[in-house]
Amino acid sequence: MSDFDVEFQEPSLAVATARTPEPQDASEPTTPSPLRTPEAFEAYCAQVQSRLAQYAQQRANFLLSAHDRLTRLLATARAVEDNDLYNELLQYQMATKELLDALSQVTDGAALSALPHTPKPYSLPSEQGNNLFRERAEFSPRPFTPLARTEGRPASSAFVAARVPRHPSRPLIEIEAEAAQMREDLKVWKERFPLQKENGELNIPNVMRLRAMAFRMRKLEEEAGDTEVTEVTELRKEIQQLLEEAGDKEYCVAFDYDLEPRPLPNQWAELAERQEETARAQEAYEWWMAHNHQLTVSDLQPLAEAVAATQQKFNRMLFRVGARDPYQQILFDNLRAWARESQCYLFSLRPRVPMAELVDKASRLESAWEQARIPVEAATRRAAVVDNLVALVSDPNFGSDPEQDEAQLHEALLRCQSIGVSALDQRLRDALAPWVSFLESDPRLREVLREASMEWDRRINSDYEESTLNSAQELSAEELEAVRAETRGKRLTLIGGLPREENRRQIQEALELAELNWPEMRPSTLLSHFEHDIQQTDIVALSLRYSRKEWRGVADICAREGKRFVLLPNGFGLVDLVKALQNQPPKPVNVTTVRRRTTRTASDSE
Repeated sequence: MSDFDVEFQEPSLAVATARTPEPQDASEPTTPSPLRTPEAFEAYCAQVQSRLAQYAQQRANFLLSAHDRLTRLLATARAVEDNDLYNELLQYQMATKELLDALSQVTDGAALSALPHTPKPYSLPSEQGNNLFRERAEFSPRPFTPLARTEGRPASSAFVAARVPRHPSRPLIEIEAEAAQMREDLKVWKERFPLQKENGELNIPNVMRLRAMAFRMRKLEEEAGDTEVTEVTELRKEIQQLLEEAGDKEYCVAFDYDLEPRPLPNQWAELAERQEETARAQEAYEWWMAHNHQLTVSDLQPLAEAVAATQQKFNRMLFRVGARDPYQQILFDNLRAWARESQCYLFSLRPRVPMAELVDKASRLESAWEQARIPVEAATRRAAVVDNLVALVSDPNFGSDPEQDEAQLHEALLRCQSIGVSALDQRLRDALAPWVSFLESDPRLREVLREASMEWDRRINSDYEESTLNSAQELSAEELEAVRAETRGKRLTLIGGLPREENRRQIQEALELAELNWPEMRPSTLLSHFEHDIQQTDIVALSLRYSRKEWRGVADICAREGKRFVLLPNGFGLVDLVKALQNQPPKPVNVTTVRRRTTRTASDSE
């Protein structure tokens, strides 16, 4: 029986044996006591320390191997979302770590000098050389070391290095080639994906795409293990520089080397893929916010569901690795705010939505976006047609040729109707209100005529001022004096336009009129309403703006009554009236008509 074995004996026999020890054979060698001399005691202690060091080494190797295996199992449990198994493995991992910490506190580091050391960093040849490990302290991956320094006790460098080394999972030459290609893509990144908008704001979708490349960089680092590849190191620095230049100071999980457990290469690849999907979803969200006024909730519901599902997929992947992303959180908050304001329930934001449902809805992002573009493109075409119509009636010469301009306006309005422009369109109402007289001849424009007449009536009751009005400062003294020779001391009646007392007084004073009669007329006013006023005046001016087609009969009344008549095709301001009086000479008066008018006046006086 060895010194460390315990033989089973009956209790009574054991007591008897203890009381009457058997005599030793004189021929057997006796082990000298280690307490006889100091030299023997030192030799004994050295022997015990050697045996304890061997045991500690075996125990440390076992615990390190167990911790590494539990870490991988923990990551797998998180990936499959098995919460019960994850919690169980987490408890065992924590227990393993505590045992390692306890072992480090009671073990002399010198006794573990035989443990394997971490291999030196490897770098493929490059123009800069292989010594690019010097600036890796800030973001270099630090392996988990359970046997770390304990406060109050000196740490042993040999014992701290005692861990399972991480070897490359694929050829380093392939990792270097992939990193070099990514560096080439970064050279034209700002041209392809600008990180800032024209107004200086951060371009969130393109920043997300750059962060996705950072995830791929971390994948290459994990595949390289403990070996540092020069191209990967330079790639990390260039990505960080681009983010800093763009002003992105938010947390980026790709540069967080304290994640525990460490994400696997396939997890970094999946994070990059879902980050790019979220970047596309962010673009869709910004697009619909820019065109929100052109879309209804029913138009946006499928697109909003797809964006929310994409965001939730990325969020769940971040949860698996125990990380976060600020931009996807902002997108989540914006989606919730929009859903609350629009009273639209987003099913993808429900708790515990099955992953299969999220994947299905996220896959419809492009089709839902394309479907949402249809009403926006239709609205854009309608806006373009309305723009052409507004440009037509805003031309300073519009109205100079009433028949031709009326035909052009009818053609533009029929084009608007063909693509679905509503007669209630405010821009259409504003543009057509002054030109009601051009709409009365075509029965197909009945709805447009009604809305334009209502807008005209509304402007009469309000303080609306026409932008076409002008002042006497735009006229020369010679022009005014030439017109005053015809208008001085005369009575003038202005028909059409928007009567305003200030404008009436300005025209009367500038032309030195004895009286300026500018009656208030609405779309429902008939020609017979102001026929008596024409008979009591000397000059009659008719504005084509804010008038009816029936009122053009004023020209016949003036010819019959021998009155001076001028047509104002483009406006009803002072300059318009002066130009019309200059460019439209008075027509010769029919003598028979004058005699008839004089006879009728005499009979009326009798």
